[in-house]
Amino acid sequence: MLLVGRPEIAERIVGTRLGGVLDMAAEREVLLGTLRVWLDNGCSAARAAELLYCHRNTVLNRIGRIAELTGCNAESGEVRLGWALALRALPLLAGDGEGAPGP
Repeated sequence: MLLVGRPEIAERIVGTRLGGVLDMAAEREVLLGTLRVWLDNGCSAARAAELLYCHRNTVLNRIGRIAELTGCNAESGEVRLGWALALRALPLLAGDGEGAPGP
């Protein structure tokens, strides 16, 4: 991956696309985990809810919270691509303390 050798780019992508979420210590892990599962399953709230053992509306509320925190529209393909890239870049940041959030 191109970002492995360019940590400054990874840091910029993560900060730009997920900065607001990363600032929310209490919600960060659940929001990032939900976002990853939602994106990895074609942005299907129903499928993500099934995998996360929660209600579909819970997934939609979390995605809405992410959109609010990042100032982005979750309906935008460009935004979704940016979020996906940022999630993949997050573990590459040295000392980020978060690792790759799971479901």
